Amino acid sequence: MQRNSCLAVLVVMIVMCCGAGMFNDPHTGVALAALIKLRENGTISKTDRTVVVSTAHGLKFTQSKVAYHSKQIEGFSGHYANPPTPVKENFGSVMDAIRGKFPGMKKYT
Repeated sequence: MQRNSCLAVLVVMIVMCCGAGMFNDPHTGVALAALIKLRENGTISKTDRTVVVSTAHGLKFTQSKVAYHSKQIEGFSGHYANPPTPVKENFGSVMDAIRGKFPGMKKYT
C-alpha cells in the first residue's frame, strides 16, 4: 500500500504542476513532492528560501501524461485531468480546436 500511495502522490504532483504551466518529468515530481512534505512537517520553514532543480523535461515522458489526462491509469480518478483534444495535422484544425476551447478568442486571418 505504501508504494501505491507514493505513486499517487507523484502522479498528482506532476499533474498539479502542469496546471501551473510546468511540464515536469517524474524525477522533478519526486523532488516537488518531497519539498511539499518537508514544508508540511516543518523541516523547511515559511521563511526558508528553497530551490528545486529540474534537470529533465516532461517531453521525455509524454505517454504517462497522456495516459493520466485520458484517464487510462487504473486506480487514478484523474481529478486534475485535462483530456487531450484530437485534431488533424494542419494549422487550421489546430486553431479551430483552440477556438472551440476559448470561444471569445479573436480570429486572425
